[in-house]
Amino acid sequence: MGENDMENRKLMKLYDFRSFKLPEKLLEITVDTERLDKAVAEAAGRFLTIEMTDGGIKEGDFVVVETAPADEGDNGADYRDRAEIVPGHIQVNVGKGFYDFKWEQSLVGKKTGEQVMLPKRGKNQPGTIMQVKRRVYPELTDDIIKQLSIEGINTIPEYRAYLKQEMISEEKMRKSGGVNAWVLKELTRSSVFGDLNEEITAFKEEFKEEVRERAERFQMSYEEMKKQYIEMGATEEVLKECFTYEIYQKTAYADYLNGRIQE
Repeated sequence: MGENDMENRKLMKLYDFRSFKLPEKLLEITVDTERLDKAVAEAAGRFLTIEMTDGGIKEGDFVVVETAPADEGDNGADYRDRAEIVPGHIQVNVGKGFYDFKWEQSLVGKKTGEQVMLPKRGKNQPGTIMQVKRRVYPELTDDIIKQLSIEGINTIPEYRAYLKQEMISEEKMRKSGGVNAWVLKELTRSSVFGDLNEEITAFKEEFKEEVRERAERFQMSYEEMKKQYIEMGATEEVLKECFTYEIYQKTAYADYLNGRIQE
């Protein structure tokens, strides 16, 4: 490759990436046993049923409460402005906080037929627990694994091995991205570039235009949006480093991929 080509590409010398010693942490492939156990157990959840129960209410249960008539002149709105509490029924998924978390927790242990007080402005409104339903998970068996219809997977151990391999593949893909980013960063630091001021200036202008467009989209001033970028870490020093990486990738990445090392 000629000298003029090198000057045009702004890359004077590409560091021999084969001499890099990758950090061992980047090469480690591990599977979180707790995550794997949870993933295996979730197979049974695909065949859960919702059943009535007369036992004490537990977190996660679906509870139907019949509300008493509201006082005359009172619209019955609860203090969180959720929905009107009027004569009828409300359903609560205990512990999710969609109605009122503290009140939902007070239902735990109560049974069908018991009286409860629903929170609302000024005073509480009486209600009666009419129904309690619970998710029932079947025991995980080989028969359930077969129903997943995964080719060649018929037992719990086989399913566990299958999921483990899936997680290993995901981890390898994630790690490869990390390795690539690390190599590019080290190459940028170790390679020798020509004068990049012109390119950096051009990138700055592109960045400013991006800030302007974003400010207009969110109906903010340029300075306000610029301040947000700075608060997120987009300082002059960081931006210059980022722009240098961008220029590097456009001028030297192909050489890196093809293994052509400039001596």
